[in-house]
Amino acid sequence: MKRILFTEGIETYRLPNYVNPKARKIICATLAKYFEEIQATKEFEIYFAVSEKINNSFKEQCGKFEGIILCDGIDKKLDFNKNIKILKELLKDVSPDVIVTTNIDGFCTIASLTALYEKTRKLVIWQDRNTHHYLLKIVLKLLYPSLKRKIKVIAARNFTNYKEIIEILNLKPKLIPIGIDTEIYKLKTLNRNIDLLYVGRLSYEKGFDIFVKILKKLDSKIDKILNVLIITNGGPLEYLLNDLRFNKINIFVKKNIPWYKMSEYYSKCKILINTSRSEVFGQAMVEALACGCHVIATKTAGSSLIRYYVGGAMEIINNDNNLNLYLDLINKKLENFEINKAGRTSILKHLSGYAMAKKWLAIFKSLFDVDKKVFANK
Repeated sequence: MKRILFTEGIETYRLPNYVNPKARKIICATLAKYFEEIQATKEFEIYFAVSEKINNSFKEQCGKFEGIILCDGIDKKLDFNKNIKILKELLKDVSPDVIVTTNIDGFCTIASLTALYEKTRKLVIWQDRNTHHYLLKIVLKLLYPSLKRKIKVIAARNFTNYKEIIEILNLKPKLIPIGIDTEIYKLKTLNRNIDLLYVGRLSYEKGFDIFVKILKKLDSKIDKILNVLIITNGGPLEYLLNDLRFNKINIFVKKNIPWYKMSEYYSKCKILINTSRSEVFGQAMVEALACGCHVIATKTAGSSLIRYYVGGAMEIINNDNNLNLYLDLINKKLENFEINKAGRTSILKHLSGYAMAKKWLAIFKSLFDVDKKVFANK
């Protein structure tokens, strides 16, 4: 039986935190849970290397999954030699046939190079941050020519920056988008007394200033009282909160909401407004759709990818300066509000942890199918 090792849980400097965390560990724990559900462990021995510092939170989410390997944690402050030692001990203990690294960034670069140095191993690179695609390119240029049957690249979000990578590999990376645990983000029939929801940093990149303009224009146009909830950890445009004084809009601000409690808030809201100028994925949009919210978003790489999977279950606005279009869509959704069941259905089919685990299982099978074909041709 072939052994698969995910290394993301070794990094201790990206802990599951609050809203919109850099928490691929949460995603990996979701994968572990659904690997168990689809019985992937009958075909492969699957392990997740997890630092003792995050073991409890990881175990809490991954359910009955037993393939957790406890190890020392990698930290940005640790020296290079100590990181290498931790990695080598882990590889020696587990002896995996496939290593899955979730970013060519910092420690994961080390993991990739070490994994490929030993020719008996294969490497799957799950690249979810386009900003580091240049490091991936360097790694592949160095190692791909002699080990091309041992590498697979998985794009978690989109192919925007993958042109050169495609040329090196002479193939298109597989796309496995980030999924969510749809048992946590559920469709509930609670009283939805919040009309509009904003989730994320209060920053220019996230378009919080656009959201404020929308509210100001709404306040001058609407006839009834609206309730608006802002969930955030703050940001450089936090001072704009002081200007949110309206006649017909009630503003509620919540800070530092743990990720596992977010579904309670999505289930109280009718429409999520995403005004980002740049969004490589948009986790909050997926979570909101899974909980029955409607989503109105500016056109970004992330919202376009989600729209590809959910179709008409969400609305995309091409021009973020067209405030009237926002207002028209908001009024239309609120006037004829119904829970967005189509959004929930689409998320279950394409962007759930179950769907993600099935795609990963197909990747694992394909790695060893290639070996069989090569051997048969000799």
